[in-house]
Amino acid sequence: MDRLLLFADDSSDGSTHAWEWISAQSWPGWQVRVLTVQRQGIDHRDPQPPQPWSPASPRKLPAAAEVTSLTHTVADGDPREVLSTTPADLLVIGPRGSGLLKRLHVGSVAEALLDNPSAPLLVAHGNHTVEHITIAVDGSGYSEQAMRIVAALPWVGATRITLLGVDEGDGRAPAAVESAAALMESHALVVDRRVVPHDENVLTVNVRHEIDSFLADHRCDLVVVGTKGLTGSKRLRLGSVADYLAHHVQCSILIVRDTYPPR
Repeated sequence: MDRLLLFADDSSDGSTHAWEWISAQSWPGWQVRVLTVQRQGIDHRDPQPPQPWSPASPRKLPAAAEVTSLTHTVADGDPREVLSTTPADLLVIGPRGSGLLKRLHVGSVAEALLDNPSAPLLVAHGNHTVEHITIAVDGSGYSEQAMRIVAALPWVGATRITLLGVDEGDGRAPAAVESAAALMESHALVVDRRVVPHDENVLTVNVRHEIDSFLADHRCDLVVVGTKGLTGSKRLRLGSVADYLAHHVQCSILIVRDTYPPR
């Protein structure tokens, strides 16, 4: 079965930028489905799934994108509800634009999707080919799922992948990075290993700040984070890291949970 990329299109500048990002990648073996949510305020006691649609100005992809199909669908309702109940292998949305996603705030849409996800969520920035990927690793259960999702991207073999761990003084980060590297290398992918060292003079490690600082100093076209991690008095939830980065990083971000409903 072909994999499915679901693109949430609200006709905003943010959506246009996200579509340019999709267009810049190669997607052999993938279907691309454009979903437009037209919120008309209709009270659907029996919500209807998205329907085929022929918009006046359809989205187009270059031949180099190599998709197996490109279709358009339309649905009525709250984007947060529609997008969280439409299954896919990858859900792509744009950053804040001038349309409906801005009025709802991309944060609220993303948070709703993280609470009730249908697919890994990618907030796309930029219009160039992804060359550098940074994956934040903390040893949590999401790691194997994140590796599987990244490894399934058809263009990942041409990228440089950095596995990034933050040493919080408990010795977990180096082992987590090595475990993640083994998973990625099992998919014939070459990775760089990076661990931010622990500062013994600091009582509490700010994981979000450390990852953000690394991204500021190193080129990254796509950062991959999980929505939850190890908990405890000395650890931050990786979910809070994902939320922070989704609102602050300037590159594309792929947010991954440990499980998803089957498509």
